[in-house]
Amino acid sequence: MAQGAFPSISVSMPNTPSSGWFTSGITVTFTVPAGATPGGNCFQVGANSFPVSQQGLTTLACTATNSEGTDSKSVNVRIDSVAPTVTGGSPTRGPDQAGWYNAPVALSGGGSDPSPGSGLAGCSGNTYSGPDSTSATGTITCTDNAGNSASAASSAFKYDNTGPQITGASFGRPADANGWYNHAVAVNFTANDNLSGLAGCQTVTYAGPDGGPATVPGGCSDVAGNPASGGASINYDSTGPSVSGSPDRGPDSNGWYGRPVGVNFSGSDNASGVASCSGGVTYSGPDGMGSASGSCSDNAGNTGSGAVQIPYDATAPTVKDLVTARPADAAGWFNHAVGVTFTGEDAGSGIESCSSLTYSGPDNASAQVTGTCRDKAGHDSAPKAFRLKYDATPPSLSTVIAQVGNKFALLKWKISTDVASVRVTRKPGRNGEAESVIYSGKADFYKDTGIDNRAKYEYRVSAADEAANNTTEVTADAMPLPPLYNPAAGARVKTPVVFEWLSVEKATYYNLQVWCGKRKVMTSWPKKPRLVVPRKGKFAGRAYTLPKVGTLCRWYVWPGFGRFADRRYGKLAGQSTFRLTR
Repeated sequence: MAQGAFPSISVSMPNTPSSGWFTSGITVTFTVPAGATPGGNCFQVGANSFPVSQQGLTTLACTATNSEGTDSKSVNVRIDSVAPTVTGGSPTRGPDQAGWYNAPVALSGGGSDPSPGSGLAGCSGNTYSGPDSTSATGTITCTDNAGNSASAASSAFKYDNTGPQITGASFGRPADANGWYNHAVAVNFTANDNLSGLAGCQTVTYAGPDGGPATVPGGCSDVAGNPASGGASINYDSTGPSVSGSPDRGPDSNGWYGRPVGVNFSGSDNASGVASCSGGVTYSGPDGMGSASGSCSDNAGNTGSGAVQIPYDATAPTVKDLVTARPADAAGWFNHAVGVTFTGEDAGSGIESCSSLTYSGPDNASAQVTGTCRDKAGHDSAPKAFRLKYDATPPSLSTVIAQVGNKFALLKWKISTDVASVRVTRKPGRNGEAESVIYSGKADFYKDTGIDNRAKYEYRVSAADEAANNTTEVTADAMPLPPLYNPAAGARVKTPVVFEWLSVEKATYYNLQVWCGKRKVMTSWPKKPRLVVPRKGKFAGRAYTLPKVGTLCRWYVWPGFGRFADRRYGKLAGQSTFRLTR
């Protein structure tokens, strides 16, 4: 060291661990510079080495002094080279079952660290997961603050993590049929356990699903609580076979059977298989959507039944009614060709079709039409007759005549017995109408009164029967006249004078008298309602002469009845006047 420098001491030793403790002995070296006087634990100039192995805390100090002063250094060394002591250990939870552990278990324990030492930092145990043993132990490890550790076995405990071995199963009864069970059966399982021992096995009641073979799941457990699962093989079928039937022929018509049909049955079974089926049957009724039934048995002793639907109709339909294409034309009568359709009823297969026709005669108040129907099973009904009123022939109207009188026209006609009504139309009509229906009824005549003399009237007569058949109109003309109509009253006439009057019913002759002034000029008894009178002449042997021109004359007519000799006259038919012009 240079003269006059401060005496600095240097220290050399291993780095102190983070815990502050060394776990083995170390050497501490103080170097005192030359020219300085050592002190403390230092005893010489230069290197002063001190081995340290003592447990616990060791303190070393060194001084160096010269004329410039004194330097002092000290070192604390802590040494713990002794491992702690494990004082005990055990599982951190109680046994799982019956004093046995059956799943991995954590262990814990305690310990101490000898003094002087660094002190106990802590202890931990491992997690035990095997092997199985009646005297299993785990490991407890303790560590002190210097990092020294020690391990020791925990106290012994029982550990069994392995389930029992299922060795077999037995059934509560013998198989029901052919090695098959067909209803619920108890199954008892057996097993072995080589450590904790067998605690027990399940008794399982098996009721399906069906299978051949099926597996019955079961289980056992040991004393330590470990389960074991397994299965037993079983032929099990609790389901009857599926049964279907088929007719021995196809339907007779439209999917329907109209006569007895045989039905055979077959089955299917997905487990034990079909053993047998019932024999065929013959279906013969009742009508309707019937069914035939049969059964089958399987090898497990189950029985199944089934039915096949039989649309069956062995009964013919009946004709119920007829329907006309239109309503009757009049009063329940048809007067021209009419379409007729028949309807029917059938309680089984139903009606497929019914006949139809067009009736166009002969005329008959009780015309007969006959129809039939067929059902869907192919049966035809018995024919059935219905009645309808048919008349396509107009009635008869003939010999239409018009007889006239004083302000009336008497119309007469002949009609057939089937006439229901007669209509008379007149032109001109009533009340200023161009034409009017003046009569509607069933008589064979009509008297049109209150009409104008010497006016021309046209009458049209037609007849209709109940069926509304109409005759062709027949026309008759009429011109009403006064009882003595020629010469007209007050007329100026020239000779010979033609006298005309209306005939009187049942009259066989007439008495005509001509009076001029107060004198009867002539009289005559003509047989017809007409007489031509010259200016001069004889009637009934008497001579006469008509008066001079311009003289007012009056003439009278009486009807006579029977023989002329009887002189039996009726009331005065009429009287009128005239004047001669030359």
